[in-house]
Amino acid sequence: MTPLWACRAIIFDLDGTLTVPQHNFDEIRDALGIPQGALILEHLAALPQPEQRDKRAELDAIELAIAKESQPAPGVIELLDQLRANNLPFAILTRNSARNAWASLYAINAHEYFSADLVIGRDEATPKPDPAGINLLASRLGQTVTNCAMIGDFRHDLEAGTRAGCHTVHIRHGDARVWPEITQTTVSSLEALRTELNL
Repeated sequence: MTPLWACRAIIFDLDGTLTVPQHNFDEIRDALGIPQGALILEHLAALPQPEQRDKRAELDAIELAIAKESQPAPGVIELLDQLRANNLPFAILTRNSARNAWASLYAINAHEYFSADLVIGRDEATPKPDPAGINLLASRLGQTVTNCAMIGDFRHDLEAGTRAGCHTVHIRHGDARVWPEITQTTVSSLEALRTELNL
């Protein structure tokens, strides 16, 4: 496994990683009539049409409203500036839609750091924990997956990275749950991540 400081490209989760955590997934499940504990995207994918289409439209609307209120995680702009200054390419892989991801990036004033082909959502690749999006982004970043780091705040991010063969980094908020079996590095903030990356 490539150590974090030697990784040649960075793939970020977005919500709760580059932004302050704000999604209440239990409330989203209630709004969509999804059983508590069920994975939202996977539950919707199993619904018949046109119910699936309608529920996905509801989810998009809910998440767009949240995205527009996104707040930047402390240190995000400084981190992106340092990555750019060190010629270390980076991208975003989210279980949200790409459209909503861009709404979040504009809300936190980070949109100028990304190009359209390096922001991948649930409609461009099979959602995490599937590694498809990581494989796609690694290719676009000009790196093998083993030279990439997948950075996120939840199990889906870490599992996708592990399945792809990336170095996995858990941004752990407070006393949030940990998954040591699929985590190579744990940090408490983006500022701490900069230190781990030797930036």
